Amino acid sequence: MNVLIMSVLFFASCFQLFDPSEAASHGQEWSYEGKTGPSFWYHSYPKCSGDQQSPIDIEPRQTTYKENLENSLVFNYGWTNTPSYIMKNNGHSLQVNVPSARATLTYNAKSFALDQFHFHWGCENGKGSEHLINGLSYPAELHLVHHNERYSSLAEAVDKPDGLAVVSVMIKVGRYNKAFRKFLRFSPNVIDAGQSVYVPSFDLTRLLPGNKEKFYRYDGSLTTPPCYESVTWTVMDGTIEISQSQLNRFRKLRRSDGQALVDNFRPVQPTNNRMVFRSFA
Repeated sequence: MNVLIMSVLFFASCFQLFDPSEAASHGQEWSYEGKTGPSFWYHSYPKCSGDQQSPIDIEPRQTTYKENLENSLVFNYGWTNTPSYIMKNNGHSLQVNVPSARATLTYNAKSFALDQFHFHWGCENGKGSEHLINGLSYPAELHLVHHNERYSSLAEAVDKPDGLAVVSVMIKVGRYNKAFRKFLRFSPNVIDAGQSVYVPSFDLTRLLPGNKEKFYRYDGSLTTPPCYESVTWTVMDGTIEISQSQLNRFRKLRRSDGQALVDNFRPVQPTNNRMVFRSFA
């Protein structure tokens, strides 16, 4: 066995960064299709039928401009003080944990620590993102998951009304993305669900679009069971690009049942008269 993978398995046995999608691990199985798919989640996870669920279809003309909203969000990413991250195929997504990275964002004078980022994608380029923009789906979507530092951990914060801040970035197919190469080159080591591997740390700001002042903001939920309504969502207006070959690396991953890990997105949920703000006129 590769020494690197062995060391990851040893490390993982000693330290587990909480994964919101695994908060339901002691409950019923869930998936993205059939009788364990999104339409049935609420049977085992009642909060999935709540009034502030995510994702949603963001219709720009129906959003409300909020003056100075762009000044309320500050990314403190850059280079981190940890030499490596841990990338895992958790059976539902490709997730990169950033323990002790000290990457934070500040939102309305509150500090949120970045715990992990993960992805949602489709089996074809016409679908994949969870959020829609004016009804448009993107091939993939990146979620950067942070917990409010008033709580000691993501596990403690996950079910609190002010617990989480998630930044969403839409992904288009286009130019080769050098930042994605930092971790995707290790994807053959996590083809099967449950596999993990160390990846070198890198400048996390490279995961964000160039314009960080244009975004949408609304209150919502985790997009996976148990669907806690604990998330302040920031959906970036700008997009990032990856190449077709890079997107195909995601599609080579497998679920726990051995099938292709694709179409891992929840359908959009009713807005239910929630306010969706935008930071730009």
